[in-house]
Amino acid sequence: MNTIDKNEKYEGPFISDLIKVVFGRKLLLCIITVCLTIIIALGLKLGISNRQTCYQTTFTYSNENLNYGEYVDGSVFNFKTLTNYDILKEIKDSNEEFSSINVDKIVSNQAISITSENEKRERPVLNVVNEKTGETNQTLVSQNYNINYTIKVNKQYFKNASQAEKFLTAIAEKPNLTNIDIVSSMTFQSNFTAINETNYYENKIDLLESQYNIILNEYKKLSSSYSNLYINISDNIKTVQDANTLFISNFKTNSLESLMTDSILYGYIENFESSEKNLTRELNNAIYQYKLLDSKIKSLKDFYSNSQVVNQNNDEYNSLIIEKEDTKVSIQRYAKKFLAYGKTVTELVNSFSGLNDVYTEEELTEFKATVDNSNIKSFVSELNNVIAKMKEYTRILNEVETKVIEKRSMVTYETVSTIETVGGINNALIAIISIVIGFVCAASVNICLDYKKIYKKDNDIKNDK
Repeated sequence: MNTIDKNEKYEGPFISDLIKVVFGRKLLLCIITVCLTIIIALGLKLGISNRQTCYQTTFTYSNENLNYGEYVDGSVFNFKTLTNYDILKEIKDSNEEFSSINVDKIVSNQAISITSENEKRERPVLNVVNEKTGETNQTLVSQNYNINYTIKVNKQYFKNASQAEKFLTAIAEKPNLTNIDIVSSMTFQSNFTAINETNYYENKIDLLESQYNIILNEYKKLSSSYSNLYINISDNIKTVQDANTLFISNFKTNSLESLMTDSILYGYIENFESSEKNLTRELNNAIYQYKLLDSKIKSLKDFYSNSQVVNQNNDEYNSLIIEKEDTKVSIQRYAKKFLAYGKTVTELVNSFSGLNDVYTEEELTEFKATVDNSNIKSFVSELNNVIAKMKEYTRILNEVETKVIEKRSMVTYETVSTIETVGGINNALIAIISIVIGFVCAASVNICLDYKKIYKKDNDIKNDK
């Protein structure tokens, strides 16, 4: 028994006594400590740590359009929309592995976020001066820079890290898939639709020329940055340059020029009977326009002396002259179609008031002598072959565009494992806290159970005092 000097103030039980009591029931101490440590650790891990733990991925896009806040068609790309409900729901529905993910709760609890390291920049513009006209045009400069995007979502909404990785990767890849869909839908078919809707062969040929220029310009844009990009579409198209060379070498514009010459010369038109009403209206409009332009030119000549108009290089006068000549050519084209399909010169002049003010009967007779629709079958056959060939090269262009956007649409992740775990309580800290609390609770139980021993010893000391 511990003794104490009777003159010394009593201060309660000794620490050594408490220690003896705490470790007096060692087995019980160990059992309670271990059990409580496990319970507390699980509680901290599942109840607190998991709610504060997030899966996170940081990535960059290789596609420069996205870094400038645009999709490939120029529409706005706002990275913040990647965590919107509609997009998350679409991603969830796209993969059965995501069926257990509760998108509604993720959004309602604001458990997902996306941030960017750098703000969107304006695309640099280069001013290009046209040497012939002196006009200054602005050209967008291709200059890529990287923006780091970070998506973070609470861990508790996923079964495991693998599911979280696939889900976050799908979110990051979404803009690239949108770009691919946009390019795939850019079929460049509008000219072919217009070709089917018009009965005028000249219009069809103009539309084919427009389509030729579209394809040519698209290849120029692609070749400026991706000329040698390996796309492997077919045996003879391995790169963008191969596709460009194939188009230029195999499609000759002189075929379009020849068709246009024949169509105008012979007055060809598709289905004259169904087109006659529209053709009549357009010829009357052209004659009216011609007279109106002629009247404006005469008014200018009356206002100025003729020498002044010419010498001063009056822009209005010159533009009216050009427009008048173009209208006269259109009148000739319309007139030839009527002459080619049975109209006599006299019938034509009587049917269209003012036509003889544009062309004399002698000129119209010359037109009548040149028109001939006897060879229209071979003309139509050649035209259809050109249309079919243009459609094939348009299909190839679309495939090239899709391959290019697939190649340039890459996501680069900051970490090797794509995602990382952030936040929450460190596992080592959870273990320490759990052990300490478990031991303290176990010690308290032992003290409570053996408190009488301390109390008896305490009374003995007080009596000695």
